[in-house]
Amino acid sequence: RQTNGLFFRDIDSLLQDPDTAKTPRFSLIKEAGLTHAAGIHFNKGEISGIVVYYFQNVTTMNPLFRSGGDTNNIALIQSEASISQLQFAAETIGLVLASIDVCRVLAASIQRHASTLDTADDNLQSNRAITDEGTFGNKNASKKVKQGIKAWWSKCLGANLPIPPRFTWIESLFKFVSSFISLLLLMVINKFTRIDTKGVAYFDFVSTTASIALHTMLTSAPAAQPRNIVVGFAVSGFISNILVYIPKVILPQFVRLSIASSLAMMAMVKLSIPCPAAAAFSMYTSLNYTLSPAERWVTYALTVGANALLIIPAILIQNLNKERQYPKYW
Repeated sequence: RQTNGLFFRDIDSLLQDPDTAKTPRFSLIKEAGLTHAAGIHFNKGEISGIVVYYFQNVTTMNPLFRSGGDTNNIALIQSEASISQLQFAAETIGLVLASIDVCRVLAASIQRHASTLDTADDNLQSNRAITDEGTFGNKNASKKVKQGIKAWWSKCLGANLPIPPRFTWIESLFKFVSSFISLLLLMVINKFTRIDTKGVAYFDFVSTTASIALHTMLTSAPAAQPRNIVVGFAVSGFISNILVYIPKVILPQFVRLSIASSLAMMAMVKLSIPCPAAAAFSMYTSLNYTLSPAERWVTYALTVGANALLIIPAILIQNLNKERQYPKYW
């Protein structure tokens, strides 16, 4: 940097200069197409150095440059604005390097102090472990219990999922028609069945109505699919009918009611046929322990058959709705 400008030396002249250090750096720079170089010194804190600027194809045709003398190996920038920008960039680079150096020194100091503190803490912990091992174990167990209770309570508060949208009036009308026809068909069949059997055989209307609600309102739910309803009713009713044969002296009625529905639900989950209506049917069958074995098995067969039959109107009516499809699987 001169008082009257910033001089750029030709790379070739630097290569031929006997004072230039013999390194391949300038040769590589020349191969990259750079022709001139100039350096600006910086001094920031304890960091000092030179930022070297390289230019390509410097000629006197460029208004930024002019000849630096009688020789052609020197170019000159006299624009104070251009020189100030280059000098500001050099000082900025120096400031960044100084900041990095300060951070490096600070990090090394912190690491030394942290190592000292860790050593002291390890000694303290090892001394405590000898005398307070039981206390530490109790504190750790107490912490785990608190974390478990906190996680349980968080799940009890709900997942805050959005509430499902309401059905449209058209879809609601489909639900009404489907459930009405299914229930009306059930009542007609029950009426003729009771006449033929003189009132001995009849359906379980409560659980069957629940199954109608499933394939009417929850057409996409697994519990509403034909496989879950029919097989679920068959398994649940069968378990409850078998348990009725155990005398009340061995298996009291209140225990039978609980265990019958519980076994039915366990079986349905294991067989991947969960159906809430079928679980209700197991409770109904257990309550009818006063019936004769023949009456219980007839009621069981009629209820399972009715639930299988009522799937037909559900399929025919639900699929008239363009927005719905039933069943999802068999």
